[in-house]
Amino acid sequence: MTTLRRLLVAVYPIRLFLLALAAWGVAADVRAQSPINVGYYDMAAGVGIPKQVPPIVAAGFTPVQLSDVTAADLAGLHILFVQNPSTMGYAGEYRASALGAIQDAVNAGLVLIIHDRSLNASASPTMGTRFILPRNAPNPNAGFPVVSNTRTNDLTISDPPPPLFIDGPGGTITNDSLDDGMFSNMGFVMLSTLMIPGKQGLLHTGSVNNAVTFSYPLGDGFVIYSSIPLDMFLKDMGMASPAVRDAFKNTYAPNVLAHAGCGLKALQATVSVVPATGYYGGTATLSATVRCGVIPVSGVTVDFSLNGTSVGSAETDASGVATLANASLGSSPDSAIPVGRYASGVSAAFAGTLQYGAGSGTAALTIEKAPATITYSGGAFGYDGMPHAATGFVTGVFEESLGTPSFTYTDQKGATTDAAPVNAGRYVITATSEETDNYLSTTVSSSDVAVTITPAPLKVIADDKDRLIGTPNPALTVTYEGFVAGESAATLDVQPTGTTSAVITSPAGTYPIVVSGASDTNYAIENVSGELTVSPEGRIHGSGFVDTAGARHHFVLDSRETIVSGEKGSLTLRVDRETEADDVFVSQVLTSVIFKNSPGFGPGGNAVVDSVTVTGIGTWNDVAATFEATALDKGEPAAGNDAVTIKIRVAGKLVNTTNGTLNGGNIQSNRIK
Repeated sequence: MTTLRRLLVAVYPIRLFLLALAAWGVAADVRAQSPINVGYYDMAAGVGIPKQVPPIVAAGFTPVQLSDVTAADLAGLHILFVQNPSTMGYAGEYRASALGAIQDAVNAGLVLIIHDRSLNASASPTMGTRFILPRNAPNPNAGFPVVSNTRTNDLTISDPPPPLFIDGPGGTITNDSLDDGMFSNMGFVMLSTLMIPGKQGLLHTGSVNNAVTFSYPLGDGFVIYSSIPLDMFLKDMGMASPAVRDAFKNTYAPNVLAHAGCGLKALQATVSVVPATGYYGGTATLSATVRCGVIPVSGVTVDFSLNGTSVGSAETDASGVATLANASLGSSPDSAIPVGRYASGVSAAFAGTLQYGAGSGTAALTIEKAPATITYSGGAFGYDGMPHAATGFVTGVFEESLGTPSFTYTDQKGATTDAAPVNAGRYVITATSEETDNYLSTTVSSSDVAVTITPAPLKVIADDKDRLIGTPNPALTVTYEGFVAGESAATLDVQPTGTTSAVITSPAGTYPIVVSGASDTNYAIENVSGELTVSPEGRIHGSGFVDTAGARHHFVLDSRETIVSGEKGSLTLRVDRETEADDVFVSQVLTSVIFKNSPGFGPGGNAVVDSVTVTGIGTWNDVAATFEATALDKGEPAAGNDAVTIKIRVAGKLVNTTNGTLNGGNIQSNRIK
């Protein structure tokens, strides 16, 4: 058994340990999966070792640990990352058993990367470099280069350099960053003697013909060969400075992998899709990143779909990011995506180019409920005792009807109710729509939108009063004009009061009756003053109407107790008939006035009822006539019903009789005690 074979056999028992250790390394270091699978293998260990994993992950690829390199092991791989840590030759299982499978895999499209310490020109299949390189020539020596195991620390970048090789995911390689290793390489290949079209040097020893790292095509695949003892640098071994070891381990190794997967070959790109969120019926911004490993793919088109429906495309930028803004989530209620979460609702697809293979990805799509649109208004109303509600309607993003909102009303004191306002005031409206399957409950409020109810006009009129000189003032009363909805003085917040300057000793004359003090939220009150007439004699006056069958009798009467020349008093009467022409009487002269008191009719049974009988002459429908009228004042309003009797004669013949209790109006005498 040769020394080399003994060495290789000696290391085989540790394979199970290394296999377990490598599996742990993969679990610890791999964070994301790429569609580009990199199988890693160490010839001495007969298995992929953990130290090979970090550069694979740094390049953005998926590490696949190999325990052999048979055709079955190579199936599904895109890159084979192999290292030979021995300077004495190659493991028999790799050389004898795997070369054919590896060559077939490379011809079919695999990229082989091999870092070899055993660089030599030996004719022995165990030792010769050419025996472990895939080749299609029938003669193993045909077309393969002359090699030299002269070691050097000087590494220079070939010209032109592949971009991802010198400036890739691990950083930038310079002519100085890989030097001073112990040793930086194990020799070189004379590139001019490599008779394969498409060969390309990557690193050399100062002479472009002395290639340390180079590539050549084979069938549909490629081979990248290097005499750099990468296993030593990955394990932090050897006499190189830490800076040089880090440059090989952290920069060179990821870059050569990126060059293999994203430079030499059009391997499958990774399409990473960002989850999207939008409102029902709205739009969403879609984003996806196209990478080869960790290398961004710029200037390519990405097609986006939502739940299987195409919504547009976008081009990737320098970072490989394609962004499609305002992607429609539906243009009608029938086409809109319902509210919900769709695990694979966002799809992004890259069709591929000559450089990069096609790829696609999905992400979650979340459709949230949209806010509804509420249109509402208040209004200006006059107080009428009725509720006045706001009006409005609710629409969706497609202008579809969602019904009517509910309203609340806040008054000027901050009190809020959902009942439509009745009382006068200003009520700010808050409108709310109900939550539905696709719409949020939406609330809208504005101090500029309100229901305003203005107070109704109400007159408080002081009733005119009469009294005799030297007697107390009568009770001062008021009459109202303007109550609505059947309301009366009882509904007022504050009742009115009447006052007059006349006292019991006041001389005859007219004194104002001033009314004040009344207030109510719902009424704009106008106070109207009346008159108190203090006279030295009795006076009776009034107006109103009496209803009889088929007619309404309107009268106005004013008479003093003493008839003085020029003070004639007056009586007018108009009879409105339903089926006949109306009749009108107008007095001209009063011939007599007789006052009389009738006890027992006043309030409490103690006051007296004044009555007056007046006679005189005038005209009945413009014809000379005489009249006789009796009027009864039964006390203050509500104390009793005043009454009147009026008879009209023409040429001694009775042409009209008005007789009865007043249905409206009032007769007032100043003589009631």
